[in-house]
Amino acid sequence: MTEASQKPPGRPGALPEGALARLIERRKGTGIPRREPGLAVPLTGTQERLWFLDQAGQDAAAYLCWAGNRLRGPLETAALRAALAAVVARHEALRTAIVEGPTGRPVQVVRALAELDLDALLELASVPPPSGEEAARRLADAFVARPFALDRPPLMRALLVELAPDDHILLLCLHHIVCDGPSLEVILDEVHAALAGERQDPAPPTQFPDYAAWLASRGGKQLEADLRYWRRQLAGAPALLDLPADRPRPPAPSGRGARHSLPLPRELALRLAEFAGRRRATPFMLVTAALAVTLARHADQDDIVIGTPADNRDLQELERSVGMYANTVALRFGLDGNPTLAEVLDQVRRVDTEGLDHRRAPFEEVVGLVGGRRDLSHNPVFQVMLVVERAPRRRASTAAGLTVDGWAPPVPAARFDLTVVAVTGPETFELHLDYAKDLFDEGTAAAMAERLAAVLEALVTDENQRMWHVPFPPPEPPTQPPRTEDAPWESVVDRIAGWAARAPEAPAVVGEEGTLGYGELLARADLLADRLRTVLAGGERDQIVALVLPAGAEAVVAVLAVLRAGAAYLPLDPGHPPARLAALLREASAAAVIVAPGLEPTVGDYDGPILRSNSASAETTSSRTGSSSAGSGTSFAGEGSPREVGPDDLAYVIYTSGSTGAPKGVMVTHGTLDRLTRSFADLHGFGPGQRLLMLPPLTFDASVGDLFPALTTGAAVVPHPEPARLDGAELVRFCREHGVTAVDTAASLWRRWVGDLAATDVPDDWPVRIMMIGGEEARAEDVRAWQRITAGRCDLYNHYGPTEATVCATVHRFGGGDDLGALWRVPIGTPLPHVTARVLDRHGGLAPVGVVGELHLGGDCLARGYLGRQDLTADRFVPDPYGPAGSRLYRTGDLARMRRDGSLEFCGRRDRQVKIRGHRVEPAEVEAAIAAHPGIADAAVIAKDDRLIAYLTLAPSTTPTSPTSATRISATTSPTSATPISANAADGVGRAGGAGEREGGVLEGLRRRLRGRLPGHLLPSQFIVVPAIPRTAHGKVDQAALPPPDRRTGEHVPPVGAVETALAHVWAQALRVPEVGRTDNFFELGGHSLLAASVVAQTRRVLGVEVPLCALLESADLSDLAALIEGHRVTEDDPDLAAEAALPADLVTLAQTREVLATPATSPSAVLVTGATGFLGAHLVAQLTVRTEADILCLVRASDEREAAARVLDNLRSHGLEADPARIVGVPGDLAQERYGMTPDAFAALARRTGVICHNGGRVNFAESYARLRPVNVDGTLEAMRLAALGGARLHLVSTLGVFLGDAHRGRPVTELDPPDDPEGLGSGYDQSKWVADRLAREGRTAGLRVSVHRPARVSGDSRTGRGNAGDYFSRLLATCAALGAVPDLPFEEDLAPVDYVAAGIAHLALTSDADGEHHYFNGATISYAGIARTMGADLVPWGRWRSAVLEGGERLPLAPFAATLPEQTPRFERPLFDCGRTEKLLSAAGITCPPADTALLDRYLGHLGSGRE
Repeated sequence: MTEASQKPPGRPGALPEGALARLIERRKGTGIPRREPGLAVPLTGTQERLWFLDQAGQDAAAYLCWAGNRLRGPLETAALRAALAAVVARHEALRTAIVEGPTGRPVQVVRALAELDLDALLELASVPPPSGEEAARRLADAFVARPFALDRPPLMRALLVELAPDDHILLLCLHHIVCDGPSLEVILDEVHAALAGERQDPAPPTQFPDYAAWLASRGGKQLEADLRYWRRQLAGAPALLDLPADRPRPPAPSGRGARHSLPLPRELALRLAEFAGRRRATPFMLVTAALAVTLARHADQDDIVIGTPADNRDLQELERSVGMYANTVALRFGLDGNPTLAEVLDQVRRVDTEGLDHRRAPFEEVVGLVGGRRDLSHNPVFQVMLVVERAPRRRASTAAGLTVDGWAPPVPAARFDLTVVAVTGPETFELHLDYAKDLFDEGTAAAMAERLAAVLEALVTDENQRMWHVPFPPPEPPTQPPRTEDAPWESVVDRIAGWAARAPEAPAVVGEEGTLGYGELLARADLLADRLRTVLAGGERDQIVALVLPAGAEAVVAVLAVLRAGAAYLPLDPGHPPARLAALLREASAAAVIVAPGLEPTVGDYDGPILRSNSASAETTSSRTGSSSAGSGTSFAGEGSPREVGPDDLAYVIYTSGSTGAPKGVMVTHGTLDRLTRSFADLHGFGPGQRLLMLPPLTFDASVGDLFPALTTGAAVVPHPEPARLDGAELVRFCREHGVTAVDTAASLWRRWVGDLAATDVPDDWPVRIMMIGGEEARAEDVRAWQRITAGRCDLYNHYGPTEATVCATVHRFGGGDDLGALWRVPIGTPLPHVTARVLDRHGGLAPVGVVGELHLGGDCLARGYLGRQDLTADRFVPDPYGPAGSRLYRTGDLARMRRDGSLEFCGRRDRQVKIRGHRVEPAEVEAAIAAHPGIADAAVIAKDDRLIAYLTLAPSTTPTSPTSATRISATTSPTSATPISANAADGVGRAGGAGEREGGVLEGLRRRLRGRLPGHLLPSQFIVVPAIPRTAHGKVDQAALPPPDRRTGEHVPPVGAVETALAHVWAQALRVPEVGRTDNFFELGGHSLLAASVVAQTRRVLGVEVPLCALLESADLSDLAALIEGHRVTEDDPDLAAEAALPADLVTLAQTREVLATPATSPSAVLVTGATGFLGAHLVAQLTVRTEADILCLVRASDEREAAARVLDNLRSHGLEADPARIVGVPGDLAQERYGMTPDAFAALARRTGVICHNGGRVNFAESYARLRPVNVDGTLEAMRLAALGGARLHLVSTLGVFLGDAHRGRPVTELDPPDDPEGLGSGYDQSKWVADRLAREGRTAGLRVSVHRPARVSGDSRTGRGNAGDYFSRLLATCAALGAVPDLPFEEDLAPVDYVAAGIAHLALTSDADGEHHYFNGATISYAGIARTMGADLVPWGRWRSAVLEGGERLPLAPFAATLPEQTPRFERPLFDCGRTEKLLSAAGITCPPADTALLDRYLGHLGSGRE
C-alpha cells in the first residue's frame, strides 16, 4: 500500500539502513507452519483494532476496501460467479468469521466453503442509457456504504452493473479486517485470470490465518524491543493535530468523506523522480517530508505525527496470500527551530527507516503505550494518514475479447481527518486528499493540496530554504490600503464646532435630565476649557487632564473641554479606590483633574489642580489646600480661543490592563482619532436625526467610537446612567421613549438581551435599526436569534479592535435578512478603510488563507504607544515587514485566520491556549458551548493540573439560594456527599451549598448537552457554580478571585455501591493493578481496546448486563460507567409517570390547528417507518412493500440518505427478506433528537410527504432506567406526533402489552377497549417508557390527531421459516435448553406471536382508513414448559437445578448475558388475561391469522436455531 519499504531509485545497492536485512529475510522466507485445522486463531494487532472500531460504534462502512473495473466485451455472469467462488475457495481469509472468544476477546474462525452462501457473493444490476454511468455511481455508492457483519463470512461481495450487453462495471468490496491493498490486487488478478480461462496456480501454501497464528506465537524479545522503541518515540507526542477546520469537531465522527485530486505537472513529476534518485530517497520519503512541513504550518505545531500503513509481506510465501497483512506505524517528526527542507528530509529518512524496523508491533498496543483517556472524536496518536502507491498498470485483454480498464470507485469514508494518497508513475505524480466532511470544506482541502504541491516543488528547487519561508499559494487576499486624505486637516472638535454653528438647537446629548443642543454643548465645553487653560502650563503640548466623572452630559462636556483646551483627556473610573486613582494620576503626570461635585476625595493624595465639572460653578481648586478663583458665574460664553491641534497631538489616554494585571496607558493621537471617526461614521451611516445609545463608560475606549462619530455628523448620543440595569424589556422601553436608532454595547450584555427577548421579540415600531457589539466573541446562535427577534429590521455590526488600534479595526455586518447558513464562528469582518490587518505565523510570515496565526494591525489606526513605557511599546508595536518604510504593526496577541471571502475570524487568545492531556485547547470554545445552555448566565473555563475547570453562573431562575454558595461537580466524591459531588456519571448530579432541585437539573442537562456537542478533550472535569463570575474592570475573568477547584491528585477514592465495587474488581483483574477507585479512568490505568473487550465480557458475566464497548470508551471514570449501567439519576429515581405523560402545550395547539392533507386514506404516497433496522422493523418494511405502492421512508441513524437506505436493505437481507430497493427511501435521523435531528424546513418537508407513520422505533433494554430510555422511547414518540400534526398523517404507534403489567391489571381480563391508565407496579424502565409513550399517543388522539396504538406481546420468529431474532431472551433460552438437554419446570405458559403475523397485522391496519383505535397481538394458544421439553426431547428439571447448570455453563451458553439476572427463587408470572378478539376479527377478515404456539411452531424455531443459520 505504501512505498515505505520499497527500494529507492538510484544506483544498485543504495538501500536505507536496515533495508538490506529486510530484503535478505524476504528472500529466504521463514517457513510459516500450517496451523492445526479447526481451531480458532487470534486476531493480529491490526485486525484487533478494526474489530475494536467496529464494536465502538465507528462508521461500519469506513473500514471497507473496494476496487472497480470497466469490463468491455462479452461477459458470462455464470463465469463471473464461478470465478468469485473460486477466489473464496482459494483464500481462507475470505471464509473467515470474526467471533467472540471464551475470554471476550475476538478470534477468527475459518468456515467451510459449504457453510457459505456463495450465491450472495455477486449482486446484479442494470441501468438504462443515457444515465447509465451516473446511475451506476449511485448504485456503487450504496453498495460500498453497506456494512458487513463480521461474524458472517464471506466478508466480500461483488456488484456487476450492466450498462449495455457488452459493457459492464464490476465493483469488489471487502472488509479491511480480511483484506488490504495488495490483497485486493491479488483477488482482481485471479478473477480476471479465471474469466480469461487461464490455469490458476495452486492455492497459496501459507494462508493468512496461518500467519496470524504464527505471529501470535512469536512475541518474545523482538516484540518487547519494538514496544520499547515506540514508547520512547511517542512519549509526550501531541494527542491531536489541530488543523484549522471549517466546522467544530463533533463528539464522534460521522465518516462522511470526500476527495480532492491534484495531478502535478509532468515536468514537476520528472524533477521529483530525478531528485529522489539523487538524494537516495523514495517517493514516500519526499511526500512525507513535504506533508510534515505542510501540516506543521497549517496547525502551527512543530511536533507532527503522521500515520502510514506498513506492509508485512516481507516473507516470500505471503506475496500472493490474501489477508490484512498491513500494520499501521506512527512517524513522529520534530520540526522546531525552522529547519531547512533538506534537514526535514534527512529526519524523515531516519524516522522512516527506524519505524519500519519496528513495524510489527501491533498498533493497538502502541496506542496503549501512549496512554491517556480515549477520545472518540478523533483517531488516537495521529489524525493524518499517508499512503503512497504506484500508478495502477493497465490490465491486458482477457479471453474472448473481454478488456479490463480501471473504473474510479466511490470515495472512501473518512477514517481520519485527512488521508493523503500519492500515486506515482514513471512520468506522473498525483495527490489525492480524502478529507472528513465533518471538518473541512472542498475549498480548504483544495488549498491544502496546492500547498503540499508547493512544498514538493520547493524541495526540488531549493532544499536549503527554511520550511517556514516556503511561499504558500494562494497569496493572502489584499486588504484595502489605508485611504489618504487630500482635504485640509480638521480635528474632531473643529467638526463638532461646525455642527454647533450650523444647527445649534439640534440635539447633541439626550439624557434623563433633558436634552443638550449642539450650541449649548459647545458653549459649556468652551467655558470649562477657559477655566482649564488657567491651570495648564502655557503652550506645552500633550498635557493630560484626568476626568473622574459618571456617565452623562457633564462627562461629554468635559471631554470636549479638554480637547478644546488643547490637552488630552484621561478618563478614570470614580468607583475605583482612591489609592489606585492617585497612582494612575502620578504615572500619567496629570496636569489637572476634572471631577464631579462631591467626588474630590476619590483622587486620593493627588496634589495638582482639581476642577469641578459643574458648568454653573466657576470655582477652581488650584490644589488640595490652595486658593480658589472666581469665574463668570452662570454665563456659558467662553472667553478664550480654542487651541489648535495637529494630527500628531495627543487626544486621549485610556488605561487598559494587560496579562500581568498592571495597567498600561494607551496614547491615541488626534490624527488616529479622526481616521477612526470618519471610517466609523461612514460605515454606520450616522447623521442628523439619529440617536445613539451610549453604554460604555468613558474609561472604555468603545465610548470614543460613540461620541465622536455621532457628534461629528450631527447625530445625538444618549448616555444611560445605569447600563447594568438594562434588561431586555428596559432596553425596548428606553429606546422607544428616547427615539434611539442605534445601540452600542458589549457582546455579553447584548447576549443577555437576546435571551430576555427570545420569548417576546421586539415591537414593530421599535426605532433601533443598528446594533453594534464588541468586546468579546459573539455566538452564531445568538446572531440567528437576533435576526428572528427583530424580524430582520435591525442590522448587527460585530466590532473588533484592541485599544491600541483605536477602538475598532475590523467590522462584520449582518443584515437583518442575511442567510447565515451553517455559520459556526461569527466573523470579526474586514478592516476599516484606514486599517491594515495581517495574520502572521510564528516566524513572521503571512499565514495562508484559512490558517490560524497572530493578528497584527497597522495603518492609521495605531496608538502612539504606551505612556511612559517605551520598552513595552517597542515590544508590542513592531516594524511592518510588508508595509512602507517606517510603518508599524501592533501584535494583538489574538489568534485569527483569513477566510476565503477575505473576512477575518477570531480564534481565541494566544495567551489563553492551554494543553490538556496532549490536546491544544481554547477555553473560550468551551465557554461558548456552556453559555449556549439556556440555564447558564455566564461561564469561565480555566486549566488546572492538566484538566479543565468550568465556573458557572446560573440563569436567574436557577441561581443558588445562598448568595455565597458554590456548587462543585467533580469526579472526587460520593454522590451523597454534602460537599463536592460527582457529575462524571452520565446521569448523576448532586447539589451543595443550598442549591435546589432546579439547579441540579440544569447542571445535569448541561453535562449531557456538552457530551453531545464537544469532543472528549473539551469536556470539563469539574463544574463549580458561583453567584457571579468575577471580572476585572475591563470585563476579563479575574482568575485570582475564583474559588479554587478540588484536587485530590493520586488519592484513592474507594468505589461506592455494589455496581462500582463489582466494576472495580473487574478492572483490577484485567489491568493487574492492586486497586481501582471510582475516579480512575480505564485507559489512564493502562487499559487498551483489547483489555476493554475482556472487561466488557467479564462485566456481562458478573453483572448480567450488556455494556456496549463505546460506553467504556466514553466514560470519564469508573463511577461514570457504573452510573451508566445503573441508569441512575438523582432527580428521577422514581419518575412521576403521570406527569411525564402530560401532552406538551405546543403539541396540543398544533394538533388542534393543523390542516389535514388531502391524501387518500387508503393510498398514501409515502409511509414513514421508524425502527426499520430492527427485527420487527424488517418484517414491517417487507410487508408494507407488498401491500402498498407507496414509497417506504425509513428513518435511520446514518450520515446520509444513501447510507440510511443501505442499512435498511442490509437488515432485510440479514433476516431473509426482500424488498424493491427503488421503493426504500433512506431518511437520516435520530429518534432522540429534536425534530429527529433535522432542520425545521426538512422536518416540515417530511411531514408534507408522509401519509402514514408507523412509529416502531425505540430502545429495548430491560436493564436500563426510564431516565435513560426516555429520550428515544418518549421524546421520539412526541416528535412522531409533531410530524403527524404538521402534515396530517395517520400515526400508528407500536407499543407493547407490557404497559398492562402493572398491579391494576394483573390476573384480570384485558381487551382492546381497556386503557392502561394505571402504571403503578411497572417494574422496568422499558415498560415505564412505553407506558408514557402509549399514554401520550392516546392524549394526542383526544387533542385531534389520528392515532392508532398497536400492542404486541412477545414477538417470536417467522412461523414459515422458523427464522427469529437470535439475540432476544426467548431465543437464547431455547438454545440454552437445547444445549443443556434440560428445560426448567416453570408454572406458567409462554405466548409466541410470530413476527410475520404481527408485521402483517400492523401493515394491513396501518393502510386501512377505518381501523383506528387499539390493537392487541397476543397468541392465546400458549405452550407450557413441559410442552417445550417434550418437543425438544429434553428433561424437565426444577428451576434451581436448571439455573445452576446455566451458571456453571458460563460463556458457552447463549443465555450467558442474562445469567446474572436469573433469580434464585422459581419465577412466577401472573399476566393479565388478554382478549384480542377485536383485532383478530379485523385481521381474520383480511386473511391474517395467528398460528398456535404448538409443537409444530416450536419445531420450526428449534430447527432453525440448530441449523446455525442465524
